[in-house]
Amino acid sequence: MSALTSKVEVPPLQFPKEILNLLIISRGFGGGIDGAKYKYLKKIPAFSIQMPELPEFAEQKEIGMEILRSAIITFKPDILIFSSRGSLYASSLLKSQDWSGPSFCISGLNTTGLCLAFDSSLVCTLVHGIHDTTYSIDRVRSDVQMSNVAYLREYDDDHSLESLVTSGEFAGLLIELYERGRECEAFEQWIHVLRPIWLTEELEPKIKGDELVRKTDLEHIRNMGRGRMGLLDAIKKKG
Repeated sequence: MSALTSKVEVPPLQFPKEILNLLIISRGFGGGIDGAKYKYLKKIPAFSIQMPELPEFAEQKEIGMEILRSAIITFKPDILIFSSRGSLYASSLLKSQDWSGPSFCISGLNTTGLCLAFDSSLVCTLVHGIHDTTYSIDRVRSDVQMSNVAYLREYDDDHSLESLVTSGEFAGLLIELYERGRECEAFEQWIHVLRPIWLTEELEPKIKGDELVRKTDLEHIRNMGRGRMGLLDAIKKKG
């Protein structure tokens, strides 16, 4: 199986200086701690991982949600990772606003809910196999088109999406998502926090200062004009 290029490119692998905390939703994450995806992430020193055991969403949703809320508060994840039916938990976390950070969806079930949940302050990467017979790639493509911040990378693979690991792209995609999240966070901070301060403390005083200078210059020009007129009148009277 091979990777296909679609919407989001995998950058050259360059780990950030800080350790990235990855919170994984266990339900739907193929193989759990014994699976290839978990083992792949566990080998990377730049990643710190938590994957608490959760009940099935349909059976004990509230218990699972409390476990995840607690992990978000104590672990402070940089990225939320989920796969298949685990996207039900992810959608609920977004809807309840318990999570608003970068989200990585593998062969997702509820991609419609995920893509509708995102706005300009949230980022998401979806990876999906074009031969996935469990959840159609056509539905995922359609969902991603509804969002400006949900990126899709397709693989020549099925629902198991083993290519995510065998291609070696998993880590690079996570880092790309993290960096994109930092850019959005910086933009949001500029719009809602820094820009109002800049307007009131820098721009408005400068505008007022420029207006004062303009009025002073205009009055000076007028005075010069009055002086010239007075001089002309004096010359005329003398003549």
